This record gives sequence, structure tokens and C-alpha cells, in this order.
Amino acid sequence: MIPSEAIKMRQSIRFLALSFLWMACGSCPCLGQQEGGAPRLEDSLEAAPVAPADEAPAAESPPPPGPEPTSARPKGALARPKNGVQHPDLDQAWAEYDAVVSKATQSIRASVTKQFDAAVEKGDLDTAEKWQGALAKLEKDGEIPTTTETKTAVSAAATGFKKGKDELTKAYDVVVKTLTMQKKITEAMAVRNEKRSLESKAADTASAPVKNKRQEVDDEAAKRQQILARFIGVWRTASGTLEEVRADGAYVVNGDLRKEYSGRWTLDFQDPKGPSIVRECNNGRRLRHYVDPTNANILIKEDGSPILQRVR
Repeated sequence: MIPSEAIKMRQSIRFLALSFLWMACGSCPCLGQQEGGAPRLEDSLEAAPVAPADEAPAAESPPPPGPEPTSARPKGALARPKNGVQHPDLDQAWAEYDAVVSKATQSIRASVTKQFDAAVEKGDLDTAEKWQGALAKLEKDGEIPTTTETKTAVSAAATGFKKGKDELTKAYDVVVKTLTMQKKITEAMAVRNEKRSLESKAADTASAPVKNKRQEVDDEAAKRQQILARFIGVWRTASGTLEEVRADGAYVVNGDLRKEYSGRWTLDFQDPKGPSIVRECNNGRRLRHYVDPTNANILIKEDGSPILQRVR
């Protein structure tokens, strides 16, 4: 064999051996994947982050709570118009006024609650119901109680409302002046109109507790007059004696104020048997008369026996 040909054959054999070895290494599982090859399942698993076994998934945040229910605005307190004029100075003024109203309302609520707790402690159901109802009216309708027990708190509230209203009015005046100087005439007019509207409402509501109290007094006076009218007049005894119950408090027998059974009379509202007149006779005797519940034209004694019949 020619030496050059032998060399060529050896080179061919070496090339085939290298090719076979390259093919064997490419299919061996113990060797790493060449760059650019198809991704392996193991690579995907290694790349994916694994959460710790004891770590629970994060819980969703609860929705924010809704607004807490609010009590009714107490009667006598102003409220800012829903579509009112917007201005930073007015925002501040209303915030200060609302703080005054809130403080006064809390004071009244505490006063009513105190009376309720006292009634509960005594086991007085009727009184407890009374104060429970007063508290419900305050919370639901803003109705301010006008009883003697809450007089101090209510008076302080009325004073606070008035002072707060005065400060609020001043704030409106300042804003009107400022807007006018800035030549914002339309805005200034709107603020002025809103102020006037609030003043008109204040005249009707600021003194609501006082009006309620006055109404109670008027009702009591009217009731008293109705009862008095049942006694005032001329009455006749079974023996024919005329006895006059005068509106000026005189009790006159047979037209003579000097008679021993003449004298003065007073109306007793607190009598447990019902309203009665108490006669203070000139002879020192004290007699008590009632209107017969079955006949308004007859006066009866304390024992229920008739004594006088109306003449006029």
C-alpha cells in the first residue's frame, strides 16, 4: 500500500471515531443540555418560586366600614344647606359651629341618660320609660326635652346655639366683604342670600325649647281657667241660701261678705280627689267643695253629698 494512501485511511478512521463519540455524548443523560436546546421540565421546576409549606395565602383586606349612624340634629340648631356656597372660610366656620352643636347635644344626652339611670336604679319603671322615650325623641327627631331635670343642659345648649350662630353670621359677613372687594359680585350675592336664609330659619328654630316651654305654661293656664269656670258663679243650698264664688277669690253668702260663712276661697290642683275649692270662712271654718263628676251644675262635699246647685 502506498504510504500516502495509508495516511488518508487513518485520517478517515479517526474522523469516523470522533463522529461516533460526538453522537454518543449528545444523547447521554448525565451530560448537561447544550445552550440553545429545548427547555427541560427540571429547568421549569427549578425556576418557579415555591412558597413555604407553612405560609398561608394572604387574606383579602376587609371592605372599609360604612358611616356610623348619626343622631338627628337637635331642634334649634342650624344646618348648612346641601347645595350651599363653597368657600374655605365658610367651611371652617361651619366646622366650628358643628362642634358647638355636637358638644351641646352630648350634654343634653348625658342629662337625660343620668335621669334614666337613676330611675332604673330605683326600679321606677314609669319614670324609666319616660326618660327612655325622651332619649329616643332626641336621637330620632332632635326633640329637646324641656323638663325641670334637664333645664340646666337645655339652657346651656340654647346659649351655645345663639353664640355659635352669631359667630357663623360674622363669618358670612367677612366672606361677603372679601368677595365684593375682589369684584366677585355674583359670588358675594350668593353668600349674602344664604346668610339671610339662615337668619330667617334661626328666628324660627333657635328658640324652639323656649317656645315649647311657653306652650306648656299656656296650656296649663288654659286648663286652670277651664277648671275655675266650673266653680265660679252663684249657687243655692237646699235651704235657699245663695252663695257666690267670685273670680276675685271672694266667697259671699247672701250678698254679704261679712257673714260668718263668707270669706275667701282658693283652688287646689293637688287634691288627690280632684280639683277643689277650699273656703276659708270668717268664723274660722275650712270647707272643701268639688264639682259633681256626674253633674257639672252641682257642688258636693268631701263625703260626696250634694250641697249646692248652680243658679247662674
